Amino acid sequence: QSTSSSVPVYDPNVWDTNRPFLKCSEVNTSRDPALLVFGYRNSSGKIVNDILAIRVGVRAKVVKLGQLGSESDPIHWGMACCLFVNTVYISTIGKNYDQIWKFIPDTREQVECGVLYKPRVGHCMSSADGAVYIIGGTDSVTGRPLDLIEGFDPHGCKGFLASRLIHPVTRACCAAVDKKIFVFGGYSKMMTTVDHVQCFDPATNQCSL
Repeated sequence: QSTSSSVPVYDPNVWDTNRPFLKCSEVNTSRDPALLVFGYRNSSGKIVNDILAIRVGVRAKVVKLGQLGSESDPIHWGMACCLFVNTVYISTIGKNYDQIWKFIPDTREQVECGVLYKPRVGHCMSSADGAVYIIGGTDSVTGRPLDLIEGFDPHGCKGFLASRLIHPVTRACCAAVDKKIFVFGGYSKMMTTVDHVQCFDPATNQCSL
């Protein structure tokens, strides 16, 4: 009896409990330190595009700062964000899963600032060595995990192809340490968890395990 070897397809338009949560970022603003939350789901599973600031300490409270995106440029499950010089960069917004937006907490200004080469969801983001990097994720058309690492220059508002992961992964986590980005775990092309720790060095555009 044969078994199917087809790759599970990730449909970003269908919500279920296994979808990655919308993202948050810790920032220090001129007002108060806060954890910013970009979107959430309500009790019926509908995505709400509010931007919330969760302030801790003596003045602890939750404050709504605005709404991310628009009706024509919606947010999705599986987007990601990261902090660069106290500006939060968010991807992927829009109907084509390819827009990069930035949000400035001090002024509450938000604006579209770039477009990805490869639309995706379920990726991770981090900043290192003067640029923002969009890493891995799931192809929004085929549902397959990606190995592509795209860079974005916040100063020139230009994207560039940086490198490729050794192992394609989606729903991974990443963190920048000593100007390198470490990518932890994720799901493989058969949607099974992996224990890889991959290291991307922006100085050489090389990945290693």
